[in-house]
Amino acid sequence: MRVFLLYSECVEDDVLYTDENNFTGDRSKLDMFIVSESLAGNVSGYFAIHCDNLSDHSPIVMNIKLNVQYSLSEERVFTKKVSWKQFDEIDILVYKHVLCKLLNKLHIPFNAVHCKHMFCKEHASDIGDYYSAIIASYIKAVSRCIPTTSKPKIAGWNDHVRHFKDQSIIWHRIWLDNGCPHHGLISDIKRKIHAKYKHAVKLIKRNQSDMRAAKMATVLQSQDKQNFW
Repeated sequence: MRVFLLYSECVEDDVLYTDENNFTGDRSKLDMFIVSESLAGNVSGYFAIHCDNLSDHSPIVMNIKLNVQYSLSEERVFTKKVSWKQFDEIDILVYKHVLCKLLNKLHIPFNAVHCKHMFCKEHASDIGDYYSAIIASYIKAVSRCIPTTSKPKIAGWNDHVRHFKDQSIIWHRIWLDNGCPHHGLISDIKRKIHAKYKHAVKLIKRNQSDMRAAKMATVLQSQDKQNFW
């Protein structure tokens, strides 16, 4: 990693490399930070992380000391949904049992339930609270008993990529445990396996439309409507 500090050289460059060629094993300091004059004096250090990262490039990090005011914002989180194709009759039975127990614990506002006035304001809050409690019970029962969806996956990943990824991770760890050798059998195997993994990823990404269409056609032929959706 080359850190280019405008008008300042306040830290020492002790990074060995940030990029390693999968085929030749050549290493270089390809990645860099560009820091303006106003921030150069606040840079306290920078380094590259050589970990279980399957990219040719190692993540680079730079520490900057700044006194700033900031506000915390909610991070976008993947929202799980009920996976209709995964649950079975046992899941439904367990779900019904759990839901029944949750509903039995709720306090029923009998006066509000038996009120015959359609626009009654006296019991409006009680009805609203009771409704919210029922919905919360349904949601809790579903989260406990019914399988949910995972993050969207790339078509063909399990069939064409997963094996290469698992092998690449294994050999990357072996390479790290042996002191990150630049040459030799372990280094050669690690590079070859990683190159196969990257090639497989590029291949399925280029053919996503065809793979999705083929998968859809297979499901349609099996007449599995639930799995299709």
